[in-house]
Amino acid sequence: MAYRPSRKRKVVTIEPELNITPIMNLMVVLIPMLLAVAQFVQVSLLEYQPPPSEVAADSGTSEEKRLDLVVNVLPRGYEVSLFGATSGKDYRFIGKKGGDYNIQELQDHLKRLHQNRVGVAIDTVSEVDPVTGTSYRRPIWEYVDAEVVSIAARGGTPFQEVVRVIDAARSWMDEEGVVHPLFPIPRLGQIQ
Repeated sequence: MAYRPSRKRKVVTIEPELNITPIMNLMVVLIPMLLAVAQFVQVSLLEYQPPPSEVAADSGTSEEKRLDLVVNVLPRGYEVSLFGATSGKDYRFIGKKGGDYNIQELQDHLKRLHQNRVGVAIDTVSEVDPVTGTSYRRPIWEYVDAEVVSIAARGGTPFQEVVRVIDAARSWMDEEGVVHPLFPIPRLGQIQ
């Protein structure tokens, strides 16, 4: 006895067409639109040295002259100190002007300090940059830390204000557009 043939063999299956319209919309419209309106963030590098450790500070010789320039960013203004002074001619407080930090007066004061206290380099020495391999002349100053400024701020200080202080302490630009270095090596810290 023969079995009746199955109906499944006779039914023709039709493959549905893929609807690629949503994928095409993504490729043709959405992705270029997102790229066009996207804001690309510029990342810049601020080089700084961490504060020296206590062991490194004690290991210096007694013959080294240190400037110990410190700029404290306080809620009411800036404190600028030389040689660890908290008053007198080596200490200056620069208050806020109209509720904002007076960055221009800070930079002018740092220019005067560089001109009157640091002065010009005693000599130069030839060195080779270990990264690029190019040689350059490095100045030698009366103070071993003549190019260093320690910048300290309280915990709630906006980071943008600290960056403005770093920029003001590193260099200044004259009327002809020539950039002159001040204290190009910033060290960051926090006021306790």
